[in-house]
Amino acid sequence: MAESLKTILMSALTSKATPAESDTLIVGEGNVLKKISFSQLFTYLKDKLGINTLNTNLGKTARFYAVSNFYVPGSSSDYSGLAIGGNAWSNITGIQYVSATDYKHYYTFPKGTYLVNINLFANLEASTSNVLGVALNIEVDGKIIANPWFRMIDSYQSISYPVIINGSKLKVTMYSGKTIEIVNNVNLSYIDFMRLN
Repeated sequence: MAESLKTILMSALTSKATPAESDTLIVGEGNVLKKISFSQLFTYLKDKLGINTLNTNLGKTARFYAVSNFYVPGSSSDYSGLAIGGNAWSNITGIQYVSATDYKHYYTFPKGTYLVNINLFANLEASTSNVLGVALNIEVDGKIIANPWFRMIDSYQSISYPVIINGSKLKVTMYSGKTIEIVNNVNLSYIDFMRLN
């Protein structure tokens, strides 16, 4: 025996200001009526909007640092790699330092948006001059996105550059007109990553 549906005008229904997660909604799937709870709907919407992934990744950090002192050779034309591969900490799953055969080392990580802070503590005493121009070359996924220049005027000086990147591979190289020393220290010569999405 078929069931008959009791019809009620919407205007006759009482309103509910705050739905509970166990409350249900009626949804149509083709010609069939089904029910879904608010908690199921919220989970579905969070997944569709990427909110669960965002909450999982947001604010994760990693720091790579210079384990030992190294020199950036003076050059008239080429950029040199930076040996900043010691892992101070990381809670970004999948991020790693890759040592390249041409010494132009790089980092790989899950595709996303990151705040990257590059800090190098340089010793100018290795140079014969007390004023020197140096530059960083920042590549993301094989494309140059920044080429900041700095002027060194002290024997010891920090070169610091923050940049927001989007991608899955970062290469940072450095140009110097004369040989300079990058001092090893987890708090002085490092590259920090913070995941933004």
